[in-house]
Amino acid sequence: MKTYISDNIEEYKEFLLSHPKGHFMQSPEWAAVKSEWTSKVIIAKDDNGTIKGAMNILIRKIPFLNYTMMLSSRSPVCDPHDAETSRPWSTKQKSWHASINPMCLCWNRMWKRKTGNLSVF
Repeated sequence: MKTYISDNIEEYKEFLLSHPKGHFMQSPEWAAVKSEWTSKVIIAKDDNGTIKGAMNILIRKIPFLNYTMMLSSRSPVCDPHDAETSRPWSTKQKSWHASINPMCLCWNRMWKRKTGNLSVF
């Protein structure tokens, strides 16, 4: 499994539209509405190059500090039962706060069980 920040927005959008967990709040269009935020797309691919999961992270600089806040609503877009894909959602950002908001409460419980309660980047 390879997880990386992607510049290929079209590939990401195709995956997002075809996945049952895809959500508008994960789209590049939603990120564009957030004018004071930047965004990064993180993609996880298997050894065959197939996207297994992805997420769009919104990043906002905290005024007067050298830190950011990170938000990713309705994410990650992946199979919550696939522990290999669900686990590696982290990135090296100097972030004071990171918030990942899964699709529903039952998904959230599954996410915490599979990832060991990973919630900070």
